[in-house]
Amino acid sequence: MPPIEHTVGIYIGLLLLACMVAIASKFVTHLPYTIFLTLCGLLIGVFHFGPDLSDTGFGHELIFFVFLPPLLFLGAFHMELNRLLKHIWPIVCFAIPGVIVSTLLVGGIVGWLGGISSVMVAMLFGSLISPTDPVSVLA
Repeated sequence: MPPIEHTVGIYIGLLLLACMVAIASKFVTHLPYTIFLTLCGLLIGVFHFGPDLSDTGFGHELIFFVFLPPLLFLGAFHMELNRLLKHIWPIVCFAIPGVIVSTLLVGGIVGWLGGISSVMVAMLFGSLISPTDPVSVLA
């Protein structure tokens, strides 16, 4: 485990980078913030900028127990239930078939290209990946 000062410095650097991306997305590119942040993260990952993942202290525990609960709570807290109930039928009519089609497509492509021998494992992967992010749906 790296020293705490190093890990905190990396966290602060990533937060500053996210702030710069937010400013750039608003004034330079006019892309939505989440799309621009994803593109910047993809570039960082592809070109191996920054420290190695083992140097940061990031792990799945940090994401699942620190970052994800506040995001889900904030999304649910700000959801307008009356608005959701008003549009329940279009949501149900598009969400259920969309997730089923996406599961079949993703599972089929992964099974075909990924070299997974079991169709059940490929479909399981497709079913785990296909449901949309609840925070982006609420936005």
